[in-house]
Amino acid sequence: MKTRYIHPYKEYFPHQARGLIIGTAPPHRFCETDQLKLLEGDIDFFYGSYHSRFWPVLNKVFEPESISWLRTVRQCQRFLTRHNLAMGDIIAEFHRTGRSAGDENLHMLTANKQLIHRLAQNQKIDYAFFTSHEALCLFRKSIRQELLYIIEAFSSPELPAANPKDIFKMKLYDEAGHEYRTITLIVLRSPSPRGVDSLSLLEDYQLKFAPFIESKAI
Repeated sequence: MKTRYIHPYKEYFPHQARGLIIGTAPPHRFCETDQLKLLEGDIDFFYGSYHSRFWPVLNKVFEPESISWLRTVRQCQRFLTRHNLAMGDIIAEFHRTGRSAGDENLHMLTANKQLIHRLAQNQKIDYAFFTSHEALCLFRKSIRQELLYIIEAFSSPELPAANPKDIFKMKLYDEAGHEYRTITLIVLRSPSPRGVDSLSLLEDYQLKFAPFIESKAI
């Protein structure tokens, strides 16, 4: 059975953001806004499911000495602001088959054009991090009629240990055909509990966020 949903969250864009994290869509229970019932440990925000490993792993990458947990929307937003990160999903409206949160059960009906335009227009954004290959695939599908661009595979000297299939460069062009921006696109391993073990997920995030963290320190 297919159910139609409208994405419940607006992208979060701190004005100084230099990186953008892009996902697909929340689990069905976060999209049923008229009867939203959060479970203990849930956060009413992106990747807010109590069993998602996203926020604990991201916290460990950016604040390894921290002993606190991100437990509220405000804490998550402040965390993103501290580390110059924006966040949003590429899907605005979608069908989901069944109750599973897996990307394979999603069918995008409408793309989040606001997210695309903000990425293109925000001159500070140098990196876009995708939480799955499906998120990148939907992003590429969505920008065809919105941007003049070229995406090419990229062998990054900053990430020699990363899978080449996870690193891309996107060149943006103005209406006259002049290149004006280049953004590094990086695909992360999915934070889904069905994916790799937590240690492998942490190692993947540490590797792939390293160039962004290092550039922030310069």
